[in-house]
Amino acid sequence: MTEWYYTTNDEKHGPATPAEVSAYILKGCLPTDKFLAPGMSEWVFASDAEAILRGETLSRPSRIDIRAREELDRVSSAALPNVIATLSILSLLGGILLIIVSVVAGYPALIGIGVYPIIACPFLYGFSDIVRSLRRIAFNTNLSN
Repeated sequence: MTEWYYTTNDEKHGPATPAEVSAYILKGCLPTDKFLAPGMSEWVFASDAEAILRGETLSRPSRIDIRAREELDRVSSAALPNVIATLSILSLLGGILLIIVSVVAGYPALIGIGVYPIIACPFLYGFSDIVRSLRRIAFNTNLSN
């Protein structure tokens, strides 16, 4: 039996059978997920793992392929949606803090300013979800081509 390993969110999983690896890729793995096929010394991306599962041999990637993958890694990084979600929470906390300070210090005019970040919070958080969804759609479309 051949044993595969894969990483998702920098967490190693396996051993897995080829059927389990195929099911995971079809289910929609992340762009940053890598796979280690039996007998290989280097981790590969999902597109290469699919080729190995089909029995194709991999040629050494060209510099263009390497640059394209580096760009895919950069664009598909989970950092952007996480940063937006963090800004959402900081916006909420900042608005609440501004309202508390304005009430305690006796500046009621600042209460209105504190409301804006609180109102922005759900919109920022929703935007981070949209970015996550678009990343997954773009990656799944890229896999099917």
